[in-house]
Amino acid sequence: MTGNRLAVSIIVPCYNAENFIGRGISSIIHQTRPDWELILIDDGSTDSTAVICQKAAAEDKRVHFVEQKNQGVSAARNAGLDMAKGQYVMFMDSDDYVSPDILAFTLREADKYDADIVMVGHNRVEKNGRIHSDSAHWIDTENSAKIKEDILLNRLPNFVWGKLYKKSLWDNIRMPVGQIMEDLYIMPEVFYKARRVILRKDPYYYYSHENEHSIMSEAGTHYIRRKYDHFLAWENHEGIANQYNNQEASLLCAQKSMRSIVRALSLDAGVCALSDAERNYGLQYIRKSSALLPFHICVLRDMLLSNHRRLLKLLGKIQRVLIERQQRRRARRG
Repeated sequence: MTGNRLAVSIIVPCYNAENFIGRGISSIIHQTRPDWELILIDDGSTDSTAVICQKAAAEDKRVHFVEQKNQGVSAARNAGLDMAKGQYVMFMDSDDYVSPDILAFTLREADKYDADIVMVGHNRVEKNGRIHSDSAHWIDTENSAKIKEDILLNRLPNFVWGKLYKKSLWDNIRMPVGQIMEDLYIMPEVFYKARRVILRKDPYYYYSHENEHSIMSEAGTHYIRRKYDHFLAWENHEGIANQYNNQEASLLCAQKSMRSIVRALSLDAGVCALSDAERNYGLQYIRKSSALLPFHICVLRDMLLSNHRRLLKLLGKIQRVLIERQQRRRARRG
């Protein structure tokens, strides 16, 4: 790092996180590396999150606090990117926290290897207090091409957090507002823009599962939206694979795109959580795709294209009931 230039901007979108945000802020305040700024974007919280953030900003001039009306996590992160003044940026979710050495370690690795992205491992924090590493099986590597392809195919997690980025990578790139799977959608664009990427499996990031809610809402509409946004993300991955002439990756991404859109549209039958435009776009993709699919997905695909409305509604209802039961079982297991 050169001169007195601010090293890192840490961007944290906040929404109704009063039980966790203080812990996350503290983990940044106590970094062993001091040349950072913390940007807290409150996305229309209705609890005491804003009060906690305001107090932190009043106590430490490196902490900046901004309030906006509720627009979703992508809009909050984008607002943070617009404000960031650091040479590098890092994201943290409001219920997560980090090791006191994460900035010192990632900045040192970036400087040592002249890397545009340093990706580190993470621990998962469960509701019962148990902490375990999700990254213990990763392999430390400086093979940028391999890391990029593993991100493209989601062999490495596409979470936006747990990574140090050169800020210039985000020039002309922003998170897709309104999408649930925003991380999965955008990560390959950022990684393929990077010249050099390194991976370290050491778990410097703590990913909270303490406040997990079921991904199924009433009638399964949230789950349907999640599957549709999976489709949009994998379609984007497919386009990136084609852009870089990776035919094998393109085929794999196309298969994932097709699975997601067939699942989304079949689940949506009889519910209409998706708009007509979204359904038509999905059907257009299905018609033009030649991805190889398992038999049961092919059956659903053909039913969608043939518009067997009554049967689709019945199958959609059955699928939604099965998913809701599965989610309830998971919730009971804690």
